This record gives sequence, structure tokens and C-alpha cells, in this order.
Amino acid sequence: MGRWETHQSDGNARALRAYLEAHGAQVDIIQRPLDWLVHKHGRTAVVEVKTLKGQLRPAQRLYLSLCRGCTAVIRTEADCDALLRQLRGAS
Repeated sequence: MGRWETHQSDGNARALRAYLEAHGAQVDIIQRPLDWLVHKHGRTAVVEVKTLKGQLRPAQRLYLSLCRGCTAVIRTEADCDALLRQLRGAS
């Protein structure tokens, strides 16, 4: 992210964070390189929040492609459910 860029939360971020927390996840806002760290079941995922039409920036796409850990792009509650299953280790 260039120094001239400022981080703006996507409009759905508050609701998705509340949803994850209501399902027992801990959500830490980090903003860089992606938006959040989400912890549950002793596992952690690096998460980018986007609206339904939001696009990943090239630097975000690169980070996700290089990350060896658990990552997710979430847009909806269904994406949150998939993330929680991934953290639980379920397929």
C-alpha cells in the first residue's frame, strides 16, 4: 500500500465482524497487508473483507497467492461460515 493510500473499511465489515464474533471467533483488525486476523479453534486466518462487487488490489492478490497459511476473502455471512469451517479443519 502506498503512503498516499488510506485504509477504508468496506461497508459490510462491521456486520461480518459481529457475525464472526457471535460464532465465537476473535477478530483482530490489522489493516495491512489485509484487514483482519481471525482466530478460532487454535487456528488463525488472514482475512480480507470486500463488498459483493469489491475487487482485490494487486498487492492483496499477490499476498494471498504467496501466503502459506489460512487465508480468506469474505463478502457474506456464507463466506464467514466457510472460514469458520476452514478454521475448524472441516472440509
